[in-house]
Amino acid sequence: MKKKIELFLSVILICITFTSVTAKTIASFKRGQYMLGPDIQFSPDGKSIAFIAKDGKKYYGPSYLYTGSSISGSFKKVFNDPVDQYVWKSSSEIIFSIKEKDSVTVKSGNPGTGKSIILFTRKLQMKGSGYTRGYENFTIKAISPSGEFVIVEKDKGACVLVHIPDAKEIALEDFSIPYSGNPSSTLRFSGNSKRLLLFDGKDRKYRLYEVSLSGLKLLKKIGKIKNIIPGSDYLINDEGAEIIFTEEKCKGGCYHIVYIYNIMEDRLYENITIKSGQILRVAFDRQFKIAVINDMHQSIKTFILKKKGKELK
Repeated sequence: MKKKIELFLSVILICITFTSVTAKTIASFKRGQYMLGPDIQFSPDGKSIAFIAKDGKKYYGPSYLYTGSSISGSFKKVFNDPVDQYVWKSSSEIIFSIKEKDSVTVKSGNPGTGKSIILFTRKLQMKGSGYTRGYENFTIKAISPSGEFVIVEKDKGACVLVHIPDAKEIALEDFSIPYSGNPSSTLRFSGNSKRLLLFDGKDRKYRLYEVSLSGLKLLKKIGKIKNIIPGSDYLINDEGAEIIFTEEKCKGGCYHIVYIYNIMEDRLYENITIKSGQILRVAFDRQFKIAVINDMHQSIKTFILKKKGKELK
């Protein structure tokens, strides 16, 4: 009898957790209309949302950048150029990269007017001979919000930090992006561009780096946090002092628990639980006030976060 009561109470608590967070659908798409990319970003003021998407019927087609209101949606394609990576520099400026067969270009554009200017172009060199002949690898993995730096992966996994204003390449001898399938290893700069957070998809860990013209300096390795495994849906705050991330659980349906981690104080707070149809991506605004999800490429929904949450000891 006691076990039945405990089970009944557990079910009630879970239901309360799920129903206490109300989703707001700000955009709905027809099946096959879009295939949203893995990254959704809020503008610095939290009023706009951007995502990369391709035609849902053309899996190998180009991806374009779309922006809309974080309250009402109304998403529209911003630039005519296909977009590879991007980041908001301000609420009226987006830095983005274009990858073509023989070149890589970084541009600065205004999402309101759709106009852009070139900040950096790299012409790719041919390498090898015969069947192995091809262009060198020069893949931009992350762009700093200041527009000053990009992290580039080159041949054999070697990475460099490129200083955009003078195109200077800074070798990163002790830095590499671990190869992983699902989840993929990813990078994010802090809002002030002074720190970089690497999510290691292979070992499910975070690594925090300081960014400067000298390169990257490892500050901290972050494995399990109070027995919570670091997640692939995450964001480091503007000062580089806190990480917001999710842990996905699947029991009676899949859902995401949101956590906020204070890096230097080593304090972890449980925030809200997000449940929807099939969550493909969770992203956050830079003030840690709102979460947004991609629900199976068919809708975009927002959730209000708690101011802090319950601290886990």
